Amino acid sequence: MIAPDYAKTWGYGFYHRAVSFERVEAYAGAGGYDRAYLYDSAGDDHLEASGNAAALSTADLSAWAYDFAWVSATSSQGGTDTKHVESIDFVLETEGAWNEIY
Repeated sequence: MIAPDYAKTWGYGFYHRAVSFERVEAYAGAGGYDRAYLYDSAGDDHLEASGNAAALSTADLSAWAYDFAWVSATSSQGGTDTKHVESIDFVLETEGAWNEIY
């Protein structure tokens, strides 16, 4: 799960939380059906998805999710949120008011 102020990962036997980083990268692996959850900030956010990667960026922060089978991106905190989606290798679910840009 990646939010504007922290990121966390968990699974069988582990839990990790990162706070106050300008860039976060999360990599799925070892099979399974890994999921990534991206959450917007109160400002303007941009979602970019292409190939095996999804990125959510603000003016100050960026969060990247690589090789996940499923990615959810939620726009619910305000601002003008945009998205650009190209050919992707994963299921992308968007919720909220994402404005498509080409």
